[in-house]
Amino acid sequence: MNADVEAQMRKPGASVYAAFDYSAEKADELTFRVGDQLIVIQCNDDIETEWWWCLLGDLKGYVPQNLIAVRSGLNFKRLS
Repeated sequence: MNADVEAQMRKPGASVYAAFDYSAEKADELTFRVGDQLIVIQCNDDIETEWWWCLLGDLKGYVPQNLIAVRSGLNFKRLS
């Protein structure tokens, strides 16, 4: 991923998309499906670097940053 795209993803309010399905394992995590649009609220703080605080619909929670992408048009496929 180039530096400009990565910087765009890390801005609060940025739209990112699920590249993979994920089922929350803890109460403060979000469950999402491939292609879901998430809004970045906070990322790369001093406490949590690998998990981003995001909004999905009216729910807020942590998402693993390595499972999201900038655009949904990358033809992601569900893993099943």
